[in-house]
Amino acid sequence: MANLRVAIYQSAKVNGVWSYYRPVTARNNKIKPDWCHVNGHKEHHPDSDYIIKWYEGKRQRTRKCKNAADAQNEAEIQRSVLNARSLGIAVTEPAGPSLLLSAAIYAYLEDYRLTHRPNSYCKTKQTLEEFLGYAKRTNLGDVTRIDVLKYREWLLKNKRSPRTACDKFLTVHSFLKSKGIRLVSGRDAPKYVEEMPEVYTQEELDAFFKACDSTESLIFSVFLKVGLRERELIHLEWSDLNFKESTLRVSAKPHYGWVPKTNSEREMVVPEDLTRALEQHSKKSRKGRPQHNLVFPNIHGRPNEKLLRWCKDIAKKAELDEKKFYLHKFRSTYATACLRSGLDVPTVQYLLGHKDVQSTMRYLAPATNDIIKEKLNKVWKKKISMLFPVATVLPDGSIAVSASDPAIMTVYPSTE
Repeated sequence: MANLRVAIYQSAKVNGVWSYYRPVTARNNKIKPDWCHVNGHKEHHPDSDYIIKWYEGKRQRTRKCKNAADAQNEAEIQRSVLNARSLGIAVTEPAGPSLLLSAAIYAYLEDYRLTHRPNSYCKTKQTLEEFLGYAKRTNLGDVTRIDVLKYREWLLKNKRSPRTACDKFLTVHSFLKSKGIRLVSGRDAPKYVEEMPEVYTQEELDAFFKACDSTESLIFSVFLKVGLRERELIHLEWSDLNFKESTLRVSAKPHYGWVPKTNSEREMVVPEDLTRALEQHSKKSRKGRPQHNLVFPNIHGRPNEKLLRWCKDIAKKAELDEKKFYLHKFRSTYATACLRSGLDVPTVQYLLGHKDVQSTMRYLAPATNDIIKEKLNKVWKKKISMLFPVATVLPDGSIAVSASDPAIMTVYPSTE
């Protein structure tokens, strides 16, 4: 296996003898200029130099650097070149401090892969590789502000939604910013309107579930009545269910390399009818296959990654618009139903597994026009007469001020 290590050393004169020492790093992982470790102690040597060392095969290579910052930059450049070569990517080592754009992207992606979720990594990888192909620049230092702005324009012209274009633009911006290049800012990102979450109507749900078989009906009932995310449902195991208490636990599954989105477990309440259906499904599906612990596995006993396709196929079978059917819409319907039924926002926030309350508040979607009309009619029937009372002159000359309710009336006698 190729040696990808690139080390930084500080050349300092100690007791009249020049030697190499490891530099001192601060809490932000940056080298503290002119400080190095000498015999277990931190010492200040302002007259020192820096070098980087690495191996190419069995041959050790070194390069002298101007200062601590230059040494860290050169080390990153060389590390990116070695990483790219180890993957079979043909790169030419730059003669100066200009880092190859392809190598810089690879180094950034490798760091991103180790610190973010697989789905986020795949989206970031696709975006940066797309930008690399569009920009057609060899070195990172050759990228200009015009390149980034033209990439934004290209995204919008190629039928990307403004939201998608904004996300991709900010991904490129974050990459360049991590390399110390500030060509654009968040204000340059494409503008978009935050859309309200979509929910299913009762008519759509009735038609959809009518077209489901028993297993499909149970799967999408869990989506609808418990509000799970897709990854939470496909990694759901029987050990997460408590039939006696009618609860369901969202927990990490390290054996599948999966953790909940907010890195925290939570317990969900399951409706009683759904609990009974899951218990019956447990007896039926685990008969003869006790080793399968997943609640809804695929035919190989692994997490089922085809539920979106199932959803659209069922919608098509029910003669519904399949473009309007997707998994997260069940979760939106669940959240909106919970909030409209009177559950308080903090409780719904916990059930959805949201970190911030603003994410939950988005599901306080406006009611349909018919519901709004009905509620407004009730409001104004009760309140309009109180806001605008009606004055009537009685035969005896007195004045009666009344609301639409005859029980609410005030009579003012005649002054004559």
